[in-house]
Amino acid sequence: MNPVLPVENLLIIFTAIFAVAAVLSWKTSSKCAFGRRVLMLGLRLAGLLVLACIAFNPGKWISSSDDKKSEWYVLLDRSASMAVPDVNGRTRWTEALRLADKIRSLSERPEEVRTLPFSDGIENASEKMNQLLPDGSRTNITGAGVSVLNMSRQSGRKNKGVIVLSDGRQTFPSIFSDFTLRARSQEVPFYPLLLGGEVPEKNISVDAGRKQYMAFLGHKVKVSANVSSRGFGRIATSVALLDSKGEKVGEQKIDLDDGERKTVKFEIAPETRGYNEYCFKIPLREGENSSNDNRAEIGVNVLDKKIHILSIEGVPCWDTKFLVQLLRTQSYIDVTSVYRLSSNRFFKVDTDPSKASESSESIFPDTFEELNSYDVVIFGRGAEYFLTEDRIKLLKDFLRERGACVIFSRGKPYSGSFPALESMEPAELGETVSSPFYFKPSEAGTDAGMFGEMLPAAEDPLWAKMPLLENSSRCTSVKSFSQTLGRSL
Repeated sequence: MNPVLPVENLLIIFTAIFAVAAVLSWKTSSKCAFGRRVLMLGLRLAGLLVLACIAFNPGKWISSSDDKKSEWYVLLDRSASMAVPDVNGRTRWTEALRLADKIRSLSERPEEVRTLPFSDGIENASEKMNQLLPDGSRTNITGAGVSVLNMSRQSGRKNKGVIVLSDGRQTFPSIFSDFTLRARSQEVPFYPLLLGGEVPEKNISVDAGRKQYMAFLGHKVKVSANVSSRGFGRIATSVALLDSKGEKVGEQKIDLDDGERKTVKFEIAPETRGYNEYCFKIPLREGENSSNDNRAEIGVNVLDKKIHILSIEGVPCWDTKFLVQLLRTQSYIDVTSVYRLSSNRFFKVDTDPSKASESSESIFPDTFEELNSYDVVIFGRGAEYFLTEDRIKLLKDFLRERGACVIFSRGKPYSGSFPALESMEPAELGETVSSPFYFKPSEAGTDAGMFGEMLPAAEDPLWAKMPLLENSSRCTSVKSFSQTLGRSL
């Protein structure tokens, strides 16, 4: 049966049509003899019955696709993990071969069953299947599935289904995000059969938590990476730092316990201005199933010009003064600091102290050209004493067009509410909390290179000896793309 509409819809429609037709036929023939009325009613209903038969379209319908020759696929994973003997005393590969033979023997048409091995790709080696070994370097299940779908489309045969015999570990980076949609569009069902149980994974990985560094031509910069080991017990390994040409810049040997994570640091002095690429690399050990995380790339942007910083503070505090003094000790940084001494006294200090000046007006760049001479603007407390609507608009253009940086060195840089400046803050700050807190570096802060290089490492006992934090502002939420480098507990 191949109805023009769903059967349930046709039943409702024709039931209503038959009822209406019977009533109307009986009424319109009221002046005829009874026998003739019954005959007319029967003929009219018979005509409607013919129309109903046409609408229901009964019969045996055969799809044109059923005329095609059909086939089944059996995919056998022969990656190295299939050599694990945890299936009734047999290896996963041996069990996969046994099941493949059983599937073929149970099929009514064994000639339609195609058995194909795969690891990082399909291998057309069904005639010598028993000679293969589970020694593939990677497992690409989705890639094998896409290959089978392409083979079916090219052959013109009806693919009735794909049986996948594997331990289920996709170790190859999958680039076929639409794999399931392709299988559905071709109406090809996939039947995965997982072999084996959970086996502790053996893996050594290197991770560059900080991907980008900045250095100055002729100055050294420290770069670091985290190395971790799992499943090997205590081992000794080496970490090499390679430049963009693959040449070794440095190498370190480290000992790792099972589950341990260690940080390695290298000191380099790039000799080329601009962007320089480097790579941390650790050797692949026997027993590892994937080498994807045995290398990690970083970039070092080498500058040959000084960084110009403008520091603004309306309520001078000792910590901002300490930060400015530290920056002035760097030979590749020029700092211009502006302080508000009173309601009508502002003091400006350049890197050269002899250029210090005092003004009765708020000192802040009023044109894009003046602001563009700086790379970084630092706000301490009391930013509202310097900023107007025009200056905030200028500051936003400075960020958007110049690609510069604004730093709030003491958290919330104003008192009360300042909506125009809130949009540039990395977090939404709430009410002031007077309870004292301890400062604790976060993992993101360590990965960014803030702790363990310029400042003590996160686990350094010095942090517990620091003075308590008071009058802190509660952080209600962190905005998108912002990172928390330190916390108060």
